[in-house]
Amino acid sequence: MLQDVREALRSIRSNAGFAAVIVLTLALGIGVNSTIFSVLYGVLLRPLQYTDPSELVVLWEANRQLGQEQAEVSGATYLDWRARTRTLEGIGAYRYRGFTLTGTGTSTAERIASVDVSPALFNVLRVPPFAGRTFTAEEERPGHERLAVLSHGAWLRRFGGDRGVVGTSILLDGESHQIIGVMPPSFQFPAGDKDVEIWSPLTLDLTSLASRPHRMYKTMGRLAAGTTIDRARSEMDGIARDIARENPDSNTGWGVTLVPAHEQVVGKIGPTLWVLFSAVVLVLLIACANIANLLLARSAATRRDFAVRAAFGAGRVTLLRRSLVESGVFAVSGGLAGLALAWAGIRALRPLIPTTVPRADGIGLDWSVVLFTVAMTIGAGLLFGAVPAWRAMRPNLLDALQEGGRS
Repeated sequence: MLQDVREALRSIRSNAGFAAVIVLTLALGIGVNSTIFSVLYGVLLRPLQYTDPSELVVLWEANRQLGQEQAEVSGATYLDWRARTRTLEGIGAYRYRGFTLTGTGTSTAERIASVDVSPALFNVLRVPPFAGRTFTAEEERPGHERLAVLSHGAWLRRFGGDRGVVGTSILLDGESHQIIGVMPPSFQFPAGDKDVEIWSPLTLDLTSLASRPHRMYKTMGRLAAGTTIDRARSEMDGIARDIARENPDSNTGWGVTLVPAHEQVVGKIGPTLWVLFSAVVLVLLIACANIANLLLARSAATRRDFAVRAAFGAGRVTLLRRSLVESGVFAVSGGLAGLALAWAGIRALRPLIPTTVPRADGIGLDWSVVLFTVAMTIGAGLLFGAVPAWRAMRPNLLDALQEGGRS
């Protein structure tokens, strides 16, 4: 095998221009594919950074007559859902808020993004804190509003990664809030929103929840063990009908919509990305076909060498290996160059991605992209090297010598 590699390298050096055309063609094809795959994986295929994310669902109130499939949820309805469901092992609610932060070394007050979350939500997501703790069930009641859980980024930027910050207080909207925990680096909630720095308890005053038309919360649940989303939808539809019958003034015509959490986050961008990815794969297939044609044209010059090898006893496996080794050298060279082009392409592409694209911060040259590039390199090498290799297994010594004249 090592001898075959040496011979392949000598052959490539003797035809440097020919080799450069093949490597460049392959590098462009693989580089573009790897770049688009990084977008496809980062936005569409990458799992949500929660425990067992396939079990998570997003729940909305829905009124088909009004054309509202995904309306926010009233506090009373959320509590009814949570108390009556058996197919969901937990439901949590949240809403965006925002605080004015002072007293952390900044000379001026600063507006920061925050989210009020019910304590049950952290149990639904099943992501343990990096330091400290999250909210307890008792802290959902009024009187526990002045607690805060920090994002990992906020903890590093504003407190220098000091673990001693847990238990201390910060000023939010001019009021003291106690920091009780810090979340892990990969944690984002809502998913894909990297700007949220603080989570505070969503406290519900049961005496003020009778007004169901005030729909202002988003909710997320987790399917119970062994439960399918269709079964959960059927149960929640029944619960929604019961609520509407009990509260005709506010809930007549209102039902519920369940959406898998990943589908909710990704939205409708999936088909567009798959079409784009299919197009660049087609470009690579065309490139492989062109490379195969170039190798076939070149094989006319190397046919005599293979015929002589066969005459001296080289078997078909030996000839096949010799041809595939050369194709493999081309593929590896093109793959490495393609990976470099993908790295440059991703860096150039990220600033151009619209802010409306979900989870764009996950686009990058990570191990998934590297593994995809390796697989694409191996596949391309086998694809464009198969026909020349098959031809190399069937040399004709008589024809090769006749073409060579007296020599």
